[in-house]
Amino acid sequence: MSVTYRYRRQDFGALPVRLEHIDIGLNFIEARVEGTALLRMTAMEDIEKLRLDARDLAIHSVEYGSEGGSALQYKYDAASAALLITLPGAVSKGQPFSI
Repeated sequence: MSVTYRYRRQDFGALPVRLEHIDIGLNFIEARVEGTALLRMTAMEDIEKLRLDARDLAIHSVEYGSEGGSALQYKYDAASAALLITLPGAVSKGQPFSI
């Protein structure tokens, strides 16, 4: 079954972060795909929590900082297709950070 998702920038309203760059690594293993993603962002407002859209994923870990960063508390809400992340402390407006 193929599903196509179409989003426009205005569908999201004002975002708390600006995505600067994303590094994605994929490993194709028989009937599944394992992946990692490093999101480099800048806070557009003071934030302590972050909500990311995430659909049909098995999340194994979320870390703050680059590879080998500190583990973060998170909840994957499959019903609302959201990954809810608690940051290690307040991230100030204009501050770059990575997850």
